[in-house]
Amino acid sequence: MQTAKGRPRLEKAGIVESAIGLLNDDGYEALTLRKLAARLGVQAPALYWHFADRAALLEAMVTELQDRVPVAPVPMTRGETGDWILARGIAFRQILHAIRDSVRLFAEATINPTMDVQFTEMLSRIEGLDRRQVVYLAAVLNSYVLGWVHYEQQPEMVRFMGENLDVEADFEAGLRAIAIGITAQMGV
Repeated sequence: MQTAKGRPRLEKAGIVESAIGLLNDDGYEALTLRKLAARLGVQAPALYWHFADRAALLEAMVTELQDRVPVAPVPMTRGETGDWILARGIAFRQILHAIRDSVRLFAEATINPTMDVQFTEMLSRIEGLDRRQVVYLAAVLNSYVLGWVHYEQQPEMVRFMGENLDVEADFEAGLRAIAIGITAQMGV
């Protein structure tokens, strides 16, 4: 759909997609409302119709990246929860790797409980988990993956990790340790 002046109509999803593209192309420092508006062919004030401020845009970007994590079926039996945690962590890491400065985006955005609704709703369907355990599991898993990818996005840490670790295998080993510990602790 177009405006009366023939320009494409701005929609929230399109703005977020363009913002993620700008982040990926030019990095976090270049992610300004002015540059985003130029990319969209509009004036910066047009973006305020959809986002009250830059913080609201960052929150929407984080939510979009979390929503991109493939949704694996929720474990139906107690013994499958650990494998599900492992698959979810690997998929989240892949999404973060696909976007330049993604961890910095997560660090700078104001995180709120509604941002990862899809994930916490899935977790709440795991038999035997109460609300506290759902929130705990989400926090532990997201913190581990974000922390690991943060290291992977720092050139000196990449070099250090490459000299001392098998980065892929050790990421998965850490994730597996979390899955084993949490499933044992929670009895799922």
